[in-house]
Amino acid sequence: MNLFVAILIFCVILFIGWYFYNKTQKKSLFYANFLQFCEFIKNEIGFFQNNLKEILSKKEYSSNEFNSLIEDFKKNENIDIWCKEQKILDANEIVQIKNFFAKLGRLDVQSQTNEIETFLKYLEEKISDIKTKHLKKAKLTFSLSVMLGLLAFIIII
Repeated sequence: MNLFVAILIFCVILFIGWYFYNKTQKKSLFYANFLQFCEFIKNEIGFFQNNLKEILSKKEYSSNEFNSLIEDFKKNENIDIWCKEQKILDANEIVQIKNFFAKLGRLDVQSQTNEIETFLKYLEEKISDIKTKHLKKAKLTFSLSVMLGLLAFIIII
């Protein structure tokens, strides 16, 4: 019986650590896809001058969260539904993304390109911050959860 309880507690603690690590990984992938999207859309708007519907339909991304964001924007011309359903971003990040999508497709080519450039700088800073701080904390959290799980396992047995 003790062995069963020890394994159960170890698995629960390990799952909690994995959850936080996985959430940070998804956030990192989301922002990497967002950076790709912004570079792609900047070229499409500035060079090819395609309309927004064509641009949004051209590419698929590796982050499920980012793909659902694009799909929501294509369907509704806003991202309110996505903002309520997503689980990886905090309130400040959502406000930044909402502001970007509120302006997307509503400005002339030059203003839109400048707006995308500004958001690209924000995304690069965000990705750098995630890689330097958040991923290290997530790895540490996962490692500590493994050690804590093993400690709990040993104590219970």
